[in-house]
Amino acid sequence: MNRDFSYYLSHFLKEYLVVERQCSTHTIRSYKNTFQQLVDYLVNIRKMKLNNINFNTVTREIICDFLSYIEEEKKISIRTRNQRLATIKSFYQYCAIEEINNIDNIKKVLSIKQKKYIKPMQEYLTEEEFLIFYTDCFKIVAGERILDKNKKTKDMEEYLKNSEFANYYDQEEHKIFYNEFYYQRHMLFKCK
Repeated sequence: MNRDFSYYLSHFLKEYLVVERQCSTHTIRSYKNTFQQLVDYLVNIRKMKLNNINFNTVTREIICDFLSYIEEEKKISIRTRNQRLATIKSFYQYCAIEEINNIDNIKKVLSIKQKKYIKPMQEYLTEEEFLIFYTDCFKIVAGERILDKNKKTKDMEEYLKNSEFANYYDQEEHKIFYNEFYYQRHMLFKCK
């Protein structure tokens, strides 16, 4: 790599992120991983020599090709692709201040837009499905006279995991439902 690119990349990862931005070790590891993938792409796919990697050769088009490559060939999600782009742009923003000679290429890389992704819709139970679910769960809680709350919790979890509502099962949400059912069971037997 030429001194400009390698020097700034090294300084960015070792000094800027650690000292100035005080990033966590996980963030720094993620940034390093992104640049390892980029350099690997440039050397192995683009057949560039390490000493030819500089701001003039790592153009906007090459960065776009890299992002397409990791998305299509490495099968990463659009969100991960956008995270990789954000990492690269963060480096180039840092370089825009430090490396004025290559500001045109830096600005072109900074102009790359994130790819839009469709956020999956949250599925909700219909009113009818909820009533079936609620009734079935209430039968389990109210129908059995088991005093051991841990066994009751395991019975409820097993039912939820194996029922038609398995797609909606969430352990945290289950605790809320279970506490409500346990309270109703308690009130039911208290009244008898």
